[in-house]
Amino acid sequence: MTAAYDELQRTWTRLHHFGHLQSIAGWDRAAMMPPKGNDARAAAMAEMDGLTHQMRTDSRLADLLKRAEDENLDESKRANLREIRRQWRASNALPQALVEASSLASARCEHAWRTQRPATTGPASWRTSARCSSSAVRARSASPTTPASACTTR
Repeated sequence: MTAAYDELQRTWTRLHHFGHLQSIAGWDRAAMMPPKGNDARAAAMAEMDGLTHQMRTDSRLADLLKRAEDENLDESKRANLREIRRQWRASNALPQALVEASSLASARCEHAWRTQRPATTGPASWRTSARCSSSAVRARSASPTTPASACTTR
């Protein structure tokens, strides 16, 4: 009988499902969501990161991990148990507040990058980049020791 291992596996399966939903919500935030929705989505995702962190650091898991070590597990389950223990230890090294703050900061930084990116990309900067690249290629083909500063962006 592997009751402790089975409970751990159920918990980690739920965590996997929540992580999958987080990935979908993250993709939607990055690809489809209007910019003004970012703060609400970032807050919701940070809270979800906090909740999954709580699940990974639940005090009952220490006992389940200890009991599962003594259960009759095959090699595949033993490997899975080692990975669960590794994730449990890593999660316990971080306070929940830090997990949530990191998630929120990451979402805000990515949003800032996405909103500022159009100013540094697009047809105008592509033309500049192309001129720079072709100038550098011409300069280097004329003299292999010509520095990259030979590139002009007019």
